[in-house]
Amino acid sequence: MKQKFLVVSAYGMLSLLELASLRDSKNFEFGVTNCSGHSATLEIELGDARELAKRLGGFYKMARICGESPEELLEFLPLPDETKFNWTISSYDCNPETLEETRSIVSDFLKSNSLGKSRFLKPESETGINFGREPVASELKLKELAKNVLSRNENRVEGLDVVVHCQDGMKVYGYTQFISDVSGYEKRDFSRSYQDPTSTLGPRLARVLVNLSSIQRKQTLLDPFCGLGTILQEAMMCGYNAVGVDISQAHVRKCVTNLEWFRKQYGISPKLGYQIYHADSMKLESTDIPPVDGIATEPILVPKLESNPTAIEASKLLVEVKSKYDELIRAFARFIRSTGQKAVLVVPEIVDDRGRNHTIKMEELMGNDFSLYLPQLPGLESENPCRVPTSKKKIVQRRVYVMQRL
Repeated sequence: MKQKFLVVSAYGMLSLLELASLRDSKNFEFGVTNCSGHSATLEIELGDARELAKRLGGFYKMARICGESPEELLEFLPLPDETKFNWTISSYDCNPETLEETRSIVSDFLKSNSLGKSRFLKPESETGINFGREPVASELKLKELAKNVLSRNENRVEGLDVVVHCQDGMKVYGYTQFISDVSGYEKRDFSRSYQDPTSTLGPRLARVLVNLSSIQRKQTLLDPFCGLGTILQEAMMCGYNAVGVDISQAHVRKCVTNLEWFRKQYGISPKLGYQIYHADSMKLESTDIPPVDGIATEPILVPKLESNPTAIEASKLLVEVKSKYDELIRAFARFIRSTGQKAVLVVPEIVDDRGRNHTIKMEELMGNDFSLYLPQLPGLESENPCRVPTSKKKIVQRRVYVMQRL
């Protein structure tokens, strides 16, 4: 039987685009009934919800929805097995009064069930900087939630994260049932043999790119600028074969070392393979590598900048690399030829010395080869490309394009 869940976004609209890509790929069976700028409501069976929570990179929390009143929340709220435990409340788009009212109701409920020794952990307020409004959320950071509240296994509940979501004058109540594997992402980033956070994607964002490709299990994903192999390892984690290309011999060697570490650490099936090529992706023909079913990549075509350039300098720099991206689109068209197959591309945005953003408009380069993927999302208009929320201090920021083969 399908149940309702609220999933909370880590990357705003980019996360919702990821969710739509998985829905449209038919890798998971679920419906999206409503969206806001930072969350979505799903109808999905419990077992599928568990697997979807493991798969998603751009969502860090999945909460079971109990109903639209505190009474319905208390009817379904699972009580911890011990009398001493930690609990908290996560509220989204709600005023402080709603948060305090919910805290009082849950506290009284716990006392009435002889659980008054439980300890409430006060949530932190989040501003609406990524979504253009505030407040967006009051919640514990994911690490603290995982460590101090929701340390649990399948059969034992050790704490509670009550969830309240307010939208369009309505409130829904529930509790967090699944959270993102934050420790797993950190392990795959910092425990492997080679890593460079200054120039490579983190595994969480790499997982988002893999999911945006919408390929099926046992199909093959290509990263034509594979670097240290972060996208490739997340592809294999999702059950895909991986093909990587890099112009740097040193990167190829480090990528292979990282993928061998990953395969051993996670017991990846020998039926899933990877092939890494030392070559210039711009000059490759489709016959030079195995057939692939999708592309996900971040080419580093803009030189490293030590300070914010002027607007003129930023525009000049992007004009110089635009021809490279045009060449890249033509290469993508050689690698994937079937209608509907996707190429997911990270494009740089340069922030000038006045805080203005400059970028390359890939729409102008797609021609008759690709179009933008614009899925239907109830309650929200699709955006593509999507910015990756990040610190405003970063000189070079990221935009993600999801392109479909025509």
